[in-house]
Amino acid sequence: MMRLASLAVCATALQAPTRRRQVRTRLQIAPSGVDGLPVPLQAVVFLGCAGGIGGGAVACNAAIDKIRGAFQATGAGAEAWRKFVEIAFLGLGLLYVAAGVGHFAAADAFRAITPPFGTWGLWPVPTAPAFHVAWTGQAELVGGATLVAGGAAALAGVELEAPVKFIPPAACAGLLLLTIAVTPANIYMYTHGATMGTGPLPLTFHYVRFAVQCVLLGLLATLAKDSFFYAWGDEIE
Repeated sequence: MMRLASLAVCATALQAPTRRRQVRTRLQIAPSGVDGLPVPLQAVVFLGCAGGIGGGAVACNAAIDKIRGAFQATGAGAEAWRKFVEIAFLGLGLLYVAAGVGHFAAADAFRAITPPFGTWGLWPVPTAPAFHVAWTGQAELVGGATLVAGGAAALAGVELEAPVKFIPPAACAGLLLLTIAVTPANIYMYTHGATMGTGPLPLTFHYVRFAVQCVLLGLLATLAKDSFFYAWGDEIE
């Protein structure tokens, strides 16, 4: 009897790790279920998300341009829109500075949402999370600080001279490209359930995040165009 009991205990001990591994495997499936799909289908979902965000950004940019056109129908409205651009520069600049600081203050959290090489069966970026988190954080800090400086100077009535006056518009365009470049990290959070140290995120969070991304990209595109033309127009005058 003792021998049979010992054999039963050993068998249970050998099977327990297998059960634990199976539980961990199930928990690795994202709430979206995308990472449980065959890799070709994961690629389709990724391309669909990227295309949807791109299309949404274009639509948001067109909507914001229409709002600008309505404002610029009168001289007072045109001046009000220019003031909005200056305030938006300051606000978005502070937002990007905070994000840049976060890349270094919470580097592990940002590394956790960096898509590894080969994700979705097509992601070509080499796996170097620490490097990617560092350079994107530095870019956000520099770009954000430039927007803050440009917006604050404009609101204070300080007129910058060329070529310095073109630096804030260039920084805004650079942040637009940077935001496009890091968008796959947001998609990775959705498709593979990656988080920044939190528990599983509900699907509603990701859908709202994608919508915010569309608005942000559309706004950055409008601000980059408008700030450049303001600087160029002032230079012509």
